[in-house]
Amino acid sequence: MPGARWFPGTRLNYVDQVLRHEKLPGLALIAESEPGGPTAGSLSWAELRRQVAAVAHTLRGLGVKKGDRIVGYLPDVPQAIGSFLATASIGVGQRLSMTEPEGPSKARAQRIAVAGELPQSTPLQPPGPQGQ
Repeated sequence: MPGARWFPGTRLNYVDQVLRHEKLPGLALIAESEPGGPTAGSLSWAELRRQVAAVAHTLRGLGVKKGDRIVGYLPDVPQAIGSFLATASIGVGQRLSMTEPEGPSKARAQRIAVAGELPQSTPLQPPGPQGQ
């Protein structure tokens, strides 16, 4: 449909859509683990919402705001999803990268630097007096 515009001016918050299920029974996330990997686990909808709110609150307290960009280097666990949702709820551009069992590789560090458009030698600092 060339030229079609659907719901002009409408905004949709992805995080609100995901977390609207918080009162449902059952699990929001189920994590399985490969041998030697992180332990398996799960999160209820209410626990996922609580974790998202806690991370978002902490980030805001550090001065992170809509439009900022952050990089997260996280283990492959359910809480990484909570971190992704927390950053999205604030409106932060994020690049979450999962850790590798043998530790971070130089190639991974290079990909993170490119994704964040930062030179590899640029230290990542929290916002605030020490990071500006």
